[in-house]
Amino acid sequence: MIAEWALGDSTFRSVQCDRDGDSTQVVVATSDDDVEDPLQHIIGNLPSEEPFNERLGRLPTSQIPFVFERIEVPVSGQHVSFDVRSVDDYLVADATVEGWHIVLRTRGIVLEELRIARIEDIEPYLEGRNVLIRKVRTEHGIVDPE
Repeated sequence: MIAEWALGDSTFRSVQCDRDGDSTQVVVATSDDDVEDPLQHIIGNLPSEEPFNERLGRLPTSQIPFVFERIEVPVSGQHVSFDVRSVDDYLVADATVEGWHIVLRTRGIVLEELRIARIEDIEPYLEGRNVLIRKVRTEHGIVDPE
């Protein structure tokens, strides 16, 4: 599904894949300029019980963890070397490909088994996002008209 998008210039984009009742997750984020660093954004916005205002105040000073490993992941058929960091229960890997900064955030998935490709047909991902929004709204007692 489509995950978060940047506000403003829309240079940050991400796609998320996870399943109900499953602890595995993959988020692929990209940015095509230096306005919003997707690595800093992904690490600073990991799921947390921390109150939003506290997290927002901490974000500008949060440190990027050291790279502990370098792996190769295919991106549109091209083998790309990613720097890997461990943050809480997640692995966060990043690389730059043809001017695009790509960040992978995973939990419960072997990074080397991923195959990244450009999305040509966005509609199924948009529908996945809409299904999630409707589910959350229903859980909070908000019923959308049919």
